[in-house]
Amino acid sequence: MWGYAELVEILGDPSHREHRDRLDWLDLDDPTGFDPARFDAKAVTAALQRVR
Repeated sequence: MWGYAELVEILGDPSHREHRDRLDWLDLDDPTGFDPARFDAKAVTAALQRVR
């Protein structure tokens, strides 16, 4: 969690030196594929149940 705010900041700044690395890490072509305000609790619960 402590790095989440930093991730959001970096993705929001295309001139940040780690911007491209973070996009690659998230397997995104551009930051529009990442919406920090979107959270689907049902999808997360389903994904976690599959991991068990």
